[in-house]
Amino acid sequence: MDFIKEAAYLFDRNQHSNQKLNQALTIAREAMDQAHEDLQWGD
Repeated sequence: MDFIKEAAYLFDRNQHSNQKLNQALTIAREAMDQAHEDLQWGD
């Protein structure tokens, strides 16, 4: 996801947009982590 973040920063250096991007990436990471934990728990 760092590549996506870097590309977005280069594409749009607007601070507000980058804040929203960071929030979206945080939510996505948390969702993926939770799904990963759920899959491990199911094993």
